[in-house]
This record gives sequence, C-alpha cells and structure tokens, in this order.
Amino acid sequence: MDETPDISRRALVGAILGGTAAAGTFAPVAGYLRRFAPLTGSVWEGARPDPGGRVESPYGPATVRVDEHGVPHVEADTEQAAYFAIGHCQAADRLFQIDLQRRVMSGRLSEVVGEATVDSDEFHLRMDFRGAAEATWDRIKQGPAGAAVEAFADGVNAYIDQGRLPIEFSLLEYEPSRWSPVDTMLMEKQIAWNLTGDFRPVRRARAAEAMGETAASVLFPRRYDHDSPIIRPDETTPEGFPTIGSETQMGNTGKQPAATGASGASWEGLAGWLSEFESPPGTGSNSWLVSGEHTASGEPLVANDPHLSLSIPPVWYEQATYTPDMTVRGVTFPGVPFVVIGATDRGAWGFTNAGCDVVDLYTYERDGKSYRYGDQTRTVDSETRALPVADGRDREVSVEKTVHGPLLDRDGREVAVAWPGLGATRTTEAIYEFERADGVDDHRAATRKFDTPTQCMVYADVDGRTLFHVTGRVPIRRTDGSPVAANRY
Repeated sequence: MDETPDISRRALVGAILGGTAAAGTFAPVAGYLRRFAPLTGSVWEGARPDPGGRVESPYGPATVRVDEHGVPHVEADTEQAAYFAIGHCQAADRLFQIDLQRRVMSGRLSEVVGEATVDSDEFHLRMDFRGAAEATWDRIKQGPAGAAVEAFADGVNAYIDQGRLPIEFSLLEYEPSRWSPVDTMLMEKQIAWNLTGDFRPVRRARAAEAMGETAASVLFPRRYDHDSPIIRPDETTPEGFPTIGSETQMGNTGKQPAATGASGASWEGLAGWLSEFESPPGTGSNSWLVSGEHTASGEPLVANDPHLSLSIPPVWYEQATYTPDMTVRGVTFPGVPFVVIGATDRGAWGFTNAGCDVVDLYTYERDGKSYRYGDQTRTVDSETRALPVADGRDREVSVEKTVHGPLLDRDGREVAVAWPGLGATRTTEAIYEFERADGVDDHRAATRKFDTPTQCMVYADVDGRTLFHVTGRVPIRRTDGSPVAANRY
C-alpha cells in the first residue's frame, strides 16, 4: 500500500526551491521521486541530447564539438551564427536554470512554485530589476553587442521550439516562455546584485535598537584590524562632485539613525526580510598576475580563483568560441553569451569581488505620498503590479520609487535603495569587447564600460604587458553611517 501523502509535484518542488523544506518534512524523498518522476517514461524523454554537430541558423551554420569534459566548442564563419549556437548549447544544458533565474529576478517565481516564494517575489518586484534590465537593453541594443545578444536569444528559443524540455518543467507542470535580450540583461543584474547587494545599515540600526549604540559600535566597527578606511567622516568631497551619504562597507559606521516618519517603529521586521536578499558573506577569492620578468618562460601568468557559491547546476558555464576574427574560451554565467573570465589568442583575464560599498539607503519625512527631499516636497512614484501564485491566492504589489530608488518597507520602517545597477549599465558591452581586445590598451578601454559590479580585474597580453584595475561605479559620498535622512541632501 502506498502511504505517500497526497501532495502535488508543484508543492514538493516549490517547497524545495523556496528553501522551506525542513529535514524530514517530505521524507522519504526517494518515494516522492519514484511517484512523480519514475525512472522510465515521458518525464525522462527531455534529457539533454548531445548538442554536438551542425547548428543551422538564420545567420549561417555553426559546428559544435563537445569535448571530453562536456564543454561546447563552437566554430562559425560569423559571430552571430556562433552566438546563436552558444544560445542553443546553453539552453540544452541549463534551460531550467536560466528560466528559474529570470523568474526570481522578475518576481515571477511563485507563479510556478506557489506560496513558498512570495516574499522573494515581492522583494524583486519592488526593486524592479526587470525595469533596470529593460533600460539597459534600450541603451546597448543598437550596437554590435546588441546584435550578438539577439542572436544568442534566437538560439535559446530555437532549442525551446524543439520541445525537449528538462524534467523540472514536467515536475512543475509549465513550459518556459521565449527568451529575450532583456532576460540576458537580467542575468547580469542578478550576478551584480549577488556580488554587491547589501543592507548593512539596516542591520546596524537593528543592532543599536536591540543592544544599544555601544554594542552596535563593537559589532559594526569603524575599521577592522586588516583594513584602513579610505574615506573619513571629516573629509570633504572634491569640489564639483555630488555627495550622498552612507557608510563604507569595509569600515566606517556612524550613529543610529533617528526615526523619521515612523517614530517608535522597530527595525526588526525590515532587517529580517532584507537579510534574505543580501550578497552572501565570502572570503578567499584570489587572482595572481605575474610579470614575465619573474617566470621561467618569460611570459606573464594569470591565475584566477573566484569563490562564488557552490550550487547544482554550477554558477559557471564553460564554453569556447571560434570565428575568423575571434578565438575565446573561458566561463560565463548561464544566460549570458560572452565569456566573463577567460582567454583569447591575445590575452587572459580574471576577476575577484572588490567588496566596495555601492548601496545607499535613505529615510524620509513622509506625508502620505509626499516626501521631503532637501528643501523640496516630492511625490512618490507608484504603480501596482500583479504577483500571481500557483495553487494559492494571487497578490498585488505596490512598487514605489523616490528620486533615490525603490522603497522597501516592513512594520512601519522604510528605506529607499540607491544602487548603480538599477539604471542602464554598459557591462554587456564591456564583456563583449573583452573578447576582442588586442592587448592591454583595448582591455583597459573596455573596462570603462564595466559599470557594475565592482571587481578587481587582472589582465596580461602576449606582448608581456600586465594590468590590474578596479572596475565599476562607486558613489562619491560623505559618510556618516546608517540610513541617511534624505532632507539633508
């Protein structure tokens, strides 16, 4: 007799994806998998076929060779034909992964997995990452990088049209929508936020509220033993530069913010909610750049070891692309056509996270939909968006923005978030140009478009020249710690 509880596939997978399945809640897991995904039958027919061979496209044919490590090597006469084939290969290997990621960033995960991810969808809707991705695509679509991204999207959709979907779509009983260039921009917003997203001022405010200012100062010190802050509260901003306020992530903290517009309200609810969506703490990423003057071969060496999260499937996707004008191999993020870390026949490069504080939080004096900004009174921009929930009650989310950015609130406390990635960025163009750089000068020029995330980049070319560069846009600010009262600036 089958004693497995009556639970839907969507509820099972949704609970796992939502991170709410405690040990034993759905035990024995093997029993559910046998019931929902038997080892024979239609659910396994979507298993990835070998993508090697000839890939036809409107841009011309490409040849795909999959090596012994499962890495696709794509050769084509035109770059658009090559990127079409790269899209086809990534979809064959990672379609469910990239579909899940775009749903997370768009606030549409609950639409397929149910109640377990409502809080996540609310956060991502209110941050409006998709709006930022749309603005980014509008900025770059007319250039050569835009044409390559469009070809990549066409390749993903060509694979979707074949109908050989991974098993996860059967378990959740839905089919993926077509991939768009905006979705690729969204993938880049995701990794940028994962590397730089931070709500430390809210956590510090909560600590001061719970334990007092003295304890908060110990937990959030002005400086660490291994670090000297590069900005001091008594330093002035260079003439002609704008000033905004926040702490520096590596050191400076300040006084507990006064309650503005929410007297007596606790920071606990907001701090608890936002803690789920910060970049994970991490140490250990490293890069090594050795001049040829110090190597046995006389050639420079580049070694790169970024310590990102371990996951299944992996964060990275390895690929190699060959056209008459380009040879590039390395790793990228699934959903992104260009090599992020890798090598060409002219040079090699790598990244580690710079750890810069690029998020500023603002509080306001509010009167309904009006808020004080300096000596002005402004109106909050607001619109209502749908949050559909599979097998549950659909919601509506109010997406509100100030001059600084989106408003996030819980239990009477709210902050506006300013982050460089919420605007139109050019990182896609930078990565596209990395693949074509003829040496240090070209690579350095491309880094000027690498708006976000902030990264420590190393590069060496075949002529023996080396480069270390910190990429990304960092706000110029006057520091005083904690969320900043917007009427001060």
